[in-house]
Amino acid sequence: MPSKVNNIMSRSKIIKREVSTSCIMVSTVDSSD
Repeated sequence: MPSKVNNIMSRSKIIKREVSTSCIMVSTVDSSD
């Protein structure tokens, strides 16, 4: 059970990282435009 919770938490961390990365990419595209 704890390992399952840990897996969910790590997955959410990865999602947050991807979201922040895509936000940075979008903002750089906006600034270059």
